[in-house]
Amino acid sequence: MPRPANPKTTEGRSIAEAITRSGLTQAVVAERLEVTPSFISQFATGLRPVPWDKAEALADVLGLQPQEISAEYARLMDRFGTSQVARLDADIVNSAIAVVRKALDLATGETFDVEQSPDLFAQALRVALAADLRKQGKGNDGSRSGNGQAGAANRTARAAEDGREAHANGGRKRKAG
Repeated sequence: MPRPANPKTTEGRSIAEAITRSGLTQAVVAERLEVTPSFISQFATGLRPVPWDKAEALADVLGLQPQEISAEYARLMDRFGTSQVARLDADIVNSAIAVVRKALDLATGETFDVEQSPDLFAQALRVALAADLRKQGKGNDGSRSGNGQAGAANRTARAAEDGREAHANGGRKRKAG
């Protein structure tokens, strides 16, 4: 039995319309973003959401705002504001994933789907960002002072740092000795 067609999402329609308006082909857009044309097609048809880390580049090519084409980007902007989203990098995201995996007690090989628990992931990102600021010797506002967090938040931030260390050591923590 054939699979029913996936209705276009608002983001997918925005992308498809912007590509048409720009006079570019999906192949040219893909080339500029260094992805495959199939990847762009999946965004434009609504089959795949635009990930937060691709939203700004795609929006620049199409002359749109990133939140118009990525619900994930819009949600991150609502939660963290521009300054925090700009600070996200692979280490911070990996630390946040480590915090979530620990919180959910996931075994090695089990996956975590951000879309199923966006609030938990957003909290983990906040913790990872705070841990990164502490590591740099800065407060949450970027000043060179303590961060004012107490108790549970500090324990969770330490878990994020432990996750980053474990990732850097090939998934193994070193014993203190």
